[in-house]
Amino acid sequence: MSLSFNFKRPPSLPDGTHQARISRIAEVQRKAYQSEELEDQMEFNFRVDTESDEPMVYRRYYRPSLSDKSRLIKDLKILLGAKAVDGAKASDAAMSELITSCLNMDCLIVTETNEKGYSNITAVMPILKSAFAKEKPKSGKTVAVDPLSLEPESMRRAREEADDVDDINF
Repeated sequence: MSLSFNFKRPPSLPDGTHQARISRIAEVQRKAYQSEELEDQMEFNFRVDTESDEPMVYRRYYRPSLSDKSRLIKDLKILLGAKAVDGAKASDAAMSELITSCLNMDCLIVTETNEKGYSNITAVMPILKSAFAKEKPKSGKTVAVDPLSLEPESMRRAREEADDVDDINF
């Protein structure tokens, strides 16, 4: 008897920032990059509510490394704060509890479409209190605002000028 699954990747999101919720955290085994060996990784599922009835789920995989250079630690520090993450690194139980505290957390994800046409999560950020409208619109739903639109005018101009520079000589 053989089992077959009709797994379809969700359609691509437009490139940019989207509100999401961490709906699942699991330990999985995946093939290592350019290898046939399996390695343990952590899978975070981000549920994005869309205008259609079905929410879309996007995945981001992390190696379970406690190094400050690992993507897992960097994203946890952004979501939960550096003090909480550095304090939890002392024991596996504290780190496990910290990671599970992310479950059902609302956040912002930044997506980019790759050459195959699929959306990839490039960054995860917490939702700022100022990123929500103070009043609910007529639809009754709270509307998320792009965090870059909250950027002060002077910072926006400096960032745009830095983008225009081709080479920087030291």
